[in-house]
Amino acid sequence: MHQIDTYRNFHALDGIRGLAAFAVVCWHIPDPMLDLDFHSAYLAVDLFFCLSGFVICKSYEAKLNGDLQVGHFMAIRLVRLYPLYSIAVSIAVAQLIVDTLLFRSELAADAAVLTAWFAFALLPVPPGLAGVNHLFPLCPPAWSLYLELLVNAVYGAVSRWLTLRRIAAVLAGSAATLAVASWWFHGLDTGYGWHNALGGIPRVAFSFFLGVALYRSRHFMSFRVRHGALVAMAMVAVVLSVPVPYSLRPVYDVLAIVLAFPAIILIGSMASDGPRVSRYCFVLGELSYPLYVLHIPVLAAFVSGWNKAASAPPDDAGSVSGALFLIVLVLLSGLVLNLVDGPLRQELRRRLFQPKPVSAI
Repeated sequence: MHQIDTYRNFHALDGIRGLAAFAVVCWHIPDPMLDLDFHSAYLAVDLFFCLSGFVICKSYEAKLNGDLQVGHFMAIRLVRLYPLYSIAVSIAVAQLIVDTLLFRSELAADAAVLTAWFAFALLPVPPGLAGVNHLFPLCPPAWSLYLELLVNAVYGAVSRWLTLRRIAAVLAGSAATLAVASWWFHGLDTGYGWHNALGGIPRVAFSFFLGVALYRSRHFMSFRVRHGALVAMAMVAVVLSVPVPYSLRPVYDVLAIVLAFPAIILIGSMASDGPRVSRYCFVLGELSYPLYVLHIPVLAAFVSGWNKAASAPPDDAGSVSGALFLIVLVLLSGLVLNLVDGPLRQELRRRLFQPKPVSAI
């Protein structure tokens, strides 16, 4: 590893990712349940893409330029992302089955089966099949996982030929497309549905390869930022929560992605914080993915269970129900992460990637 990296464990990036995931969760909780406004929380996805490019470049670029095959690399990425995703889909499918059996579902049985099949295959549901316009109606955040895997495959295929000049060309082209998409859709809350699916492509292309460029350029920045984790996380909170006038939304979204997020990641990558902050950031980073991928299926189950138990919607309980949901979600995320996802990924890595012993003859 390069000498500059010896004191950089990039712990602040874990904290940034965890805070961004929390913002997305709050964004999807109805206002009566939680009065905590992150007005631009959907931009957290662009931050995720940028962090992914940074971390994947750090972890795999040298291997991809060596003997790591693209297929093997994509198998590694699937082992990382799919188990928790499949748990989220299973929660949603279980609720769908209950709704269908109780004749409360708006979906016909055959449409429900097809929707579940597409969900488990991590493929977008055809328009109109599930009665909604989402690409992944059972687990809406999966649109970003789908694009993440697509850009991972592209990166794995072209990594050895990517010079900084070529990355700059990719960034210039995708930034221009990003600006057009922001103008066309009046902001960049795009990519999740068939009506705005094209808007997700420049989001993932620009942000992921920006993360790659930031990691590639780390050798030019050898300074440290005291309390950088706290500074970077405060910047994330401000960017995702500040109210934005409707007329300025397209400009704000582009500037946040093009200027604010790379500054945040640079500060985070240069952070110099104590061991306590590092531990907190590590925990936030560990919880970020389960929080992100589980929160909507768990929220739907929570609301349904509350309605049955209290004979009233959780909105009537106000912030009490929202706080209780956050506690349930955090506890469930930690349990699933440690008791299911971790052991399952370890077993998959053992079966798929460890060489089988050759018996002596």
